[in-house]
Amino acid sequence: MEYENYIRGILKKYENNFDLKKNYKIGNKFFSNYGYFTAKSEKYMFLKDINLWEVNNSEHVFFLNVDKLTKEEIKWNRDLIIKTIEPKLVRKGKKYPPKNQMYTYLTFVLISSNPIDYDVVKEINKFKEERNYLFTFRGYMSTRIIAVDLKNKKVHTNRLGKELKNIYMKNFS
Repeated sequence: MEYENYIRGILKKYENNFDLKKNYKIGNKFFSNYGYFTAKSEKYMFLKDINLWEVNNSEHVFFLNVDKLTKEEIKWNRDLIIKTIEPKLVRKGKKYPPKNQMYTYLTFVLISSNPIDYDVVKEINKFKEERNYLFTFRGYMSTRIIAVDLKNKKVHTNRLGKELKNIYMKNFS
């Protein structure tokens, strides 16, 4: 039940900007919830016929509920990113992401009902999965990891996930 209360509060924060789905499957992995956000910015000159520039940004958020978070789960998620998520959701099956793509964030929220071991926290802290496409002319992809320890009311992140840590910590109150 603690998980249900926590995830309800987090999803409430995402629902205004993200398209949310329950029980999302990608590859052979089920996520309890999934969210997708995209933003497009354009600059025109005089008429919409003269487009000076355009950029597209997106984020995919995957929520996974586990009894106990392990190093194997972290490794498994890295493999899923490399083999399935990045080619399918970021590049959309092509060699590069769509034209005018600036960045794509892949955010994984791993919610553990039991305490997260120190060696798993170290693995999370050093987790890094990034890609540049055509020297960033076709954008880049970065991965953020947020691991929530429900038992100890702690949140652990990788370097890129630190900017989201406060949002997840505030959800405990």
